[in-house]
Amino acid sequence: MEINTVKINMSTNDRSSLIKEGEHYHAKIESRMNEREAVISIRGQEVKATFSGKVPDGDRVFVKVEERTGDGIKVSVSENSRKGGEKPNASAQEKGAKDPHIQINNREFSPELRSALQRFSDNNIPLTRESVQDLKQYFSQKGDAASRAETVDHLINKGLPPTSDHLRAVHEALHGRSVHEHIQSIKDTNSSTSQYQTTVTSSTVEGTGHQAQRKNDFHVLLAQWAKNISNEPNILLALENVRSDLWQSSFSTEAVQLINEALNKAVDSVENGRELKGRQLAMNAIQQVEQMISAQAEASNPSREEALRYISNEIQQKVTGASKDILITQVTERLASATDEFKAFQRDTSRQLARISILMNQFKAQSVQQVKPMLETVIRQLDQTLLKQDWLLYADMKTEKSVLEASSRLAEAKNLLNRGDHHQANQIVREVQQQLDKILFKPSSQKVMHYMKNEQEWHTPRPDTHRLNQLMDTTTRSLTYNDGSPRNVFEGIRTMGLTRESEIAQMLSSGREQMSEGHQRNLKSILLQMQNDSDGNKQSTAQQALQNITGQQLLSRSEHQQNMQMLMLQLPILLKGQSENLQVYVNSKKNGEKVDWENCSLYFLIETKKMGEVGISLNVTERALQVTLKNDQVSFKEKVEPIALKYIERLKEVGFYVQGLQFSKLNEEEAPVVKEKEQSKERFSPTLTKKGFDFKV
Repeated sequence: MEINTVKINMSTNDRSSLIKEGEHYHAKIESRMNEREAVISIRGQEVKATFSGKVPDGDRVFVKVEERTGDGIKVSVSENSRKGGEKPNASAQEKGAKDPHIQINNREFSPELRSALQRFSDNNIPLTRESVQDLKQYFSQKGDAASRAETVDHLINKGLPPTSDHLRAVHEALHGRSVHEHIQSIKDTNSSTSQYQTTVTSSTVEGTGHQAQRKNDFHVLLAQWAKNISNEPNILLALENVRSDLWQSSFSTEAVQLINEALNKAVDSVENGRELKGRQLAMNAIQQVEQMISAQAEASNPSREEALRYISNEIQQKVTGASKDILITQVTERLASATDEFKAFQRDTSRQLARISILMNQFKAQSVQQVKPMLETVIRQLDQTLLKQDWLLYADMKTEKSVLEASSRLAEAKNLLNRGDHHQANQIVREVQQQLDKILFKPSSQKVMHYMKNEQEWHTPRPDTHRLNQLMDTTTRSLTYNDGSPRNVFEGIRTMGLTRESEIAQMLSSGREQMSEGHQRNLKSILLQMQNDSDGNKQSTAQQALQNITGQQLLSRSEHQQNMQMLMLQLPILLKGQSENLQVYVNSKKNGEKVDWENCSLYFLIETKKMGEVGISLNVTERALQVTLKNDQVSFKEKVEPIALKYIERLKEVGFYVQGLQFSKLNEEEAPVVKEKEQSKERFSPTLTKKGFDFKV
């Protein structure tokens, strides 16, 4: 599958047209082809240049564009470049020597600031008086100098000017708290207010003069457990959360024992494939405990009988509600539409593959020029299906993997075709056609339930804080319990709001001026709303979370003029019921406007309670995969290797060939140093560079 990272196309001819004949430019020589030809970079754009004389010895030079050619430009070296003077037609931003606000060697600037400004200038990143002041203020703030330097490194690598917005967003993404930690803070702030309101309301229900308890509100907790067990798609997660709450509660020994035994039986039932039985066992135990507490409370305080009966009825409705029948009625029309969409996709794709196979049989080696674009079109359609078609929201994992495998195998056929092996390429095309023809569209009941639950909750009026928590939970589940589904991973990233602006741009370019409801269902949209409408701590925390997401978008944006594509993401996943932050770094050459998934490097970093920090390095060359697991514990390999080998098998299902599994230390041990200050180790996140990852320790 090819990962699309750019939404707006710009051809090479469009980019080269920005370089005008007769103009003077500051250029960097990237590589020399011969004595008179070289690849140069002008304002971040790489172009082939033919010099009027010999290619200069230095790496940086002022040139005049004499003429544009079919494959590049003809240039001459400017006299100002030889004399070291100011280039003609220089803009105000480039005349730093005459403007004290932009002068790099200003005595008022610290060495750290001068060095950073010089690096921005060397990389042709424009500087203004405002951006210089923003950078000066950034360096004057308290904090770790190494963190600031790392922020500057990433800005330079992505070609971003050092404005205050860029500095805040990138710094927050690299060194601030994760998004799920910010959202948890908002949730905790809101819970304090809600708890007070709940206490006051419950006291009124129980009658005047009755003392409120709800430090230990057994009934509210039981109702919450019942709701989670009924609605949570992943029943094992709901049972684990109940068990965690149980040991922290103040229930009687008898109640704890009753619920714990029921949980054990429920887990056994689920693992044996009897999910409904597991849910029922847990709900029955909750009802029994509710009845125990009600009996005890009624004996001590009869005036509570009516309120307790109301709460008990609420729990009973959660157990006996015919939600499944309602669900089937609601989605019948949508599932019918999804089935039609799949059949249309299946029919069109099969027809195109059959046409490709006929042409390859007819023209053999001469079919390459005609067949290759057709094959690329089919691959692109398969990838769009994986990430965009709604019917995959309901399809089971087997169907999704079949489509993913088809895309991978057709990419292999294209490579064989490039090497002249049309016979083997044709064989793969026929096999893929047969594979797609055999697919039957079978909706997954769990996916359908999950989709309808989200739809129902979204159309129920709720405050922004509730929406935020709901979307965070949805994102975490999509990224954790996805069975290797690329669509689920994409939906998780989408729900965070990391694709928000690109999707809005696509919508506007298509002529639609009003945002659909789907464009609002992401964390970034809600945080933007909270930033404007909330007050005090919520507003400040929402702003920090918003900057974190924006920073990730800046660090993952695609540059048209660069051959390398570098991404940095922070994704929330669940470990033992707790949300943890997974840092993801991707480094790859671009394949057109996409990441070359067959040749790339990935690095994952996560903090675990038992193993500490764990790093996972994946290097892919022609789909051959090298996996390296990194950790500092001595027993790491012994504990992790069996699990790693199990999951490596899944990579083979989607077209990767695993060549080896290696283990290494995460942090290198430093040699003994005399001073104690120099003995402290400080680890930073991997810095993305054009040549790969710079992982400092």
